[in-house]
Amino acid sequence: MQKQNTPLLLSLPSDLPIQALLPQIQQVLTQHNTAILQAEPGAGKSTQVP
Repeated sequence: MQKQNTPLLLSLPSDLPIQALLPQIQQVLTQHNTAILQAEPGAGKSTQVP
């Protein structure tokens, strides 16, 4: 039986609180190697930020 190499597509919510801050987070990460994010559980830290 051959294994298919099908790309995994995830559907992530786009209304998470962290979404509004993604441009700022990206800018900080281009200037610094490390950033500390602190937010409530469910804000999207783990799923939206690399």
